[in-house]
Amino acid sequence: MRDDAFPIIGHRRVDEIGSADVLDVLQPIWLAKPETARRVWQRMRAIFDWAIAKHYRETMNPVDAGRRALPKQPSKNGHHAALPCLALLTFIDGLRAAKAHDLVKIGLEFLIHTATRTGEVLGARWEEIHTDKAI
Repeated sequence: MRDDAFPIIGHRRVDEIGSADVLDVLQPIWLAKPETARRVWQRMRAIFDWAIAKHYRETMNPVDAGRRALPKQPSKNGHHAALPCLALLTFIDGLRAAKAHDLVKIGLEFLIHTATRTGEVLGARWEEIHTDKAI
């Protein structure tokens, strides 16, 4: 939002922004940075939905109309490539030697060993981890 939306529409009131303005925000990034564009679109949509609910805006959400005018984004190419098993040991050795904060290194290694999602690692609590049972 800071880099893509605010420079274009951040200085304007929500009731002054139309679908053409939404297009001005999204068009430059829609195909070049699809994931960023989707996130900006979702956040703008939520902001305008809130503004409508609070009666700061009387008309429809301009994000919906603007989205229909954009081309189809390329489909995702599937999963990221996996590191070959034999290269994993070298990677973990490099990770342990990296100049990153210990919590970052331990968290990433924990993620690798457990195949846990990033959000689950970041939100993990010690009472969820049982080292004596290896679970």
